[in-house]
Amino acid sequence: MIKILHYVSLMNRAGQETFIMNVFKTIDPNVISFDFLCSLPGKGDYDDDIHSLGGEIYHIDLSKRQTKFKQVDNFFILYNYLKSVKKKYEAFHIHTQHAMDGYQEALAAKIAGFPIVIVHSHSTNTLFHIKAHMLFRKLLNHLDITRLACSDLAGKWLYGETGKYEVIHNGIDIQQYRFHKEIRDRLRKQYEWNDKLIIGHVGSFTYPKNHEFILDVFNEILKINSNAYLVFAGEGELSENIIAKCEILNIKDHVTFLGIQNNINEVDQAYDVMLFPSRY
Repeated sequence: MIKILHYVSLMNRAGQETFIMNVFKTIDPNVISFDFLCSLPGKGDYDDDIHSLGGEIYHIDLSKRQTKFKQVDNFFILYNYLKSVKKKYEAFHIHTQHAMDGYQEALAAKIAGFPIVIVHSHSTNTLFHIKAHMLFRKLLNHLDITRLACSDLAGKWLYGETGKYEVIHNGIDIQQYRFHKEIRDRLRKQYEWNDKLIIGHVGSFTYPKNHEFILDVFNEILKINSNAYLVFAGEGELSENIIAKCEILNIKDHVTFLGIQNNINEVDQAYDVMLFPSRY
């Protein structure tokens, strides 16, 4: 049995977390098992699914200090934790978008004694410490680790133009997304969408997803087609901002917030148009 410890923030229903769960649900549990170490407190959307698949979820209490020593604190907190569990796992799998975080976390795992350390790039940009990212991605390439990326662009973002990495595409079960008119009709009746033009979006309410621009686009569409309706599936830190902008644009009666959905493959089929203008 190969046991892998995944390092994530929280196993909520978002992009990289859904990818991990897609893999978890299809691997042979007699050969590989997943456990999860979360850097944030609280229960994640996928926690029950993880437990049903035999996985364990742990939380690490990182430093709350807002000083230049916070990163040093976190390095030793993670190192000490990994040193205490290293005998249970063959690999430590880090999911990140920032080279500084990836380097520090990978170094802590290597020093703690993990035989295999994996760093996995899931983005093409970051919201913080760009200069530190550029500096640390050079250091990241000098570590004896396995480097993965969800795309070539994501690989270049985390490891640089000359970095070596393997692209692991975010695979899905395409059978779940095959069109069925019965599903579309049922969902449109359930939400009373009927003959409306439904423009949908799926994604967490965060800066990269560009929700404000979606509202600007939809506001223009309404001037052409008053029967258009905008549907958001997802949650996030910026949801209140988007609700407020709906009020400002006076389009709230044409916008629906579904929240987190566990049947997004069905909800997608009820949309007429998917609008997805991510910044990165």
